Amino acid sequence: MQTLDNTNPVTIPATAIADTAKPVSKPAAKSSGKAKPAAKPETTTPATPIRDIAAERLTAKQLHAAFEAQRLSVPVKTTAVFKPVAVTAHPIARKPSMRQAAAIAVAFAASKAKLADNGTASRVFKFDAAELCIENGALRDAISSGLITASGQAGNETIKLSKNAAKTILGLIGEKLARKAGLL
Repeated sequence: MQTLDNTNPVTIPATAIADTAKPVSKPAAKSSGKAKPAAKPETTTPATPIRDIAAERLTAKQLHAAFEAQRLSVPVKTTAVFKPVAVTAHPIARKPSMRQAAAIAVAFAASKAKLADNGTASRVFKFDAAELCIENGALRDAISSGLITASGQAGNETIKLSKNAAKTILGLIGEKLARKAGLL
C-alpha cells in the first residue's frame, strides 16, 4: 500500500497505481527531409465474388436453432408423437408473444413464404426430414392475440397473417433474423 501525501492520507493499493499508469511512448523517428513518393493507385480491379444470397439465408432448421440459442422454446412438435386438433381462439384474450411469433416464423420459413400481412403458410411442415406441426395451444394463443387466422381441417390447416401482424412479429423476432431467414 502507498499513500499520496502526508497532508491528506489516502491509501491506494499498489495494483491500482500500476493499472492506471500510462506506458512510456518512444520519441518519433526523425524525418529524413525527403518526401516519400505517393502510392500509386491500384489499376487492377479485384475480382468480387458473386454472392449466393439464397445460400446465405437461414433454413427453417437454422432459424429454429437461432430461437433456441436465445433460450426460447419454439412450440412445434413432430406429428409422429403429436396429434393436431382443429383450433379456435383461446377463450381468454392473449397478447402477441415471442413464442407465438417464433412458431409462426418457423412455419413461414419452412413453407418458404414471406412474412407479410395476409401471407399464408401451412400449419404442418417438413423440417429436417420430419413432419412438424405448430402446437395446439400456441396456435390458439396466436389466434386469440390476433396474429393469425386458421382455416382448413385439423392437421391440414392454413395459417394466414392478420392485418399488421407481420409488423408485430418482426418487432418480436427482430428484422435482422427475419431477413436472414428469407422471410422479408
